[in-house]
Amino acid sequence: MKDKERVAIISGTFTTIAACIGAIAVIAAGAWVLIQPRGATPAVQATSTYTYAAPTSELSQPSHPTSVPLEANAPTESSTVPAPERPTLAPTDTPLSRPQPTVPPQVPASFSDNFDNGASSEWESYLGTWRVIDGEYTADHTNRPVYSLVGNIGWRDYAVDVDVTSSCQAGYPITVLVRSVDAGNGIQMQVTCCSVKWTLYEYGNSHTIASKEGVGVELLGRCFGDCSSSWHTTHVRVEARGDFYSVYLDGVRMLDVQDGTFQYGKTGIGLSCPPGEGCCPRFDDFQVSALP
Repeated sequence: MKDKERVAIISGTFTTIAACIGAIAVIAAGAWVLIQPRGATPAVQATSTYTYAAPTSELSQPSHPTSVPLEANAPTESSTVPAPERPTLAPTDTPLSRPQPTVPPQVPASFSDNFDNGASSEWESYLGTWRVIDGEYTADHTNRPVYSLVGNIGWRDYAVDVDVTSSCQAGYPITVLVRSVDAGNGIQMQVTCCSVKWTLYEYGNSHTIASKEGVGVELLGRCFGDCSSSWHTTHVRVEARGDFYSVYLDGVRMLDVQDGTFQYGKTGIGLSCPPGEGCCPRFDDFQVSALP
């Protein structure tokens, strides 16, 4: 057999084989389509970039964005704007609360002074000159009221007993102070020859909160010359309990009042004794006792 005939035979054989392989591929593809479930969507190759977009007239409802997983650390629109940092308060930045009034600790009231050996060092004079004369506590003549306080700012419920010896006066008051911070802040009981009243003092300003006329310290008529011949002693008792205050003269209850302005404070005594108005009142056997 000649070479040309051999080449022709080999070429024909390869052509026949290729045709058979192609036929088999076509048959296999057709069979694959037939065995797929009805309505199945053909797989889309990963390299495909074509996406079908339906015409607007075919959309019955507006489309909604579909969440697509993002790669880790991928930049996003929200990540480009840093969230505001919450400030951290330093110890000195702590908000300050509004100052609250300080309530003094309650201290049982207890004090006494008979002035036999002079006045106790615990007395605090406010205005005027105070001294002991013949075992009694008094002040020199002055054109304004004078006071002397004693006790503890933490005193709350207590009674004050004192003997007041008085002479001829032109209606100037004898005073017992309770629940007082100082002479200008507290409650004062004031008694004259003809009246009893309760006075509230705040920041030096005063106003009467209760009064009663026709009662007071008994005086022995008008006084001429030596007033020492017309002394009269009255026992005064003042009680402060809760918001209630009471005054007794020689054991007789004279006048009550209710006021919640002051809950704690010192006690004391006061007088008005202008020059030329006779002898100034004197105080003796001063005692403070706690009330239940």
